[in-house]
Amino acid sequence: MITSPSGGTRVPTQDLVPVALRGLAASGLTPDGEMPFTLRGAPGPDGPEVRPEGHSLRYSAIVALGLARQPEDIQRDVLGGPDTAELARSCLALASTSRDSGAMALALWAAGEVAGATDSTLAARLLEAVRRPSVATVDCAWAVVAGLAMPEGTTAGSLVEEGAAKLRANQGPMGTFPHALPQSGGLRGHVGSFADQIYPIQALVRYAARTGDPSALRAAETTARRIVDLQGSGGQWWWHYDARTGEVVERYPVYSVHRSVSRRTPRTWRPCGL
Repeated sequence: MITSPSGGTRVPTQDLVPVALRGLAASGLTPDGEMPFTLRGAPGPDGPEVRPEGHSLRYSAIVALGLARQPEDIQRDVLGGPDTAELARSCLALASTSRDSGAMALALWAAGEVAGATDSTLAARLLEAVRRPSVATVDCAWAVVAGLAMPEGTTAGSLVEEGAAKLRANQGPMGTFPHALPQSGGLRGHVGSFADQIYPIQALVRYAARTGDPSALRAAETTARRIVDLQGSGGQWWWHYDARTGEVVERYPVYSVHRSVSRRTPRTWRPCGL
């Protein structure tokens, strides 16, 4: 049940699942076996309709992770034939030529968690990205979770330990994170998005669950407590936070990227709030 802090809107979370499945089925897979980037509303011969546009490796891996929680027959029906293990393995192949460290991390995460598969070369490239002087906060968090999902090995352990250490070393004094690690010196280098808070929480909680490290769990709880304390009276999660002070930078609660469905024909729809 999703409830606002003021006790207002209540939405049973299970009610969102069939809506999401309908949206994914309407998206379908591209000829190359990826999820489209978006569904866009357009006029059609029989009235408004939605059409898939573009492609996204990130969204393909995210769909594999989420849809894997459904029975296999539903997976195949939604994807038009393949199951999520096939989709996750195809993400590894697609990621082999990608320069997007976030896409690489998601592909490894999905392949490990959904299909029990990995790619050592891709994992080594992701570790190189984590070791760079600057890495996106979300990408680093996903790298930790990918390492935890991968079959055990040297690269998996390094992704987990080095990624978690980088997150914790760059957490702000109030628990919030900047957009990149370490914080850049630019005009808005101290600003982190909602995603820059949520994915480190997830990564550090999973890390703590695997290792039993109580300090990692405390770090995750500090971030979670801060963004909950700042939550709007209607349940709003704000868009940007100041990593230096833990305060909200921009109180704009709803971007189209955070919407999964609309009761009307949507202008755009995406598989996940990324």
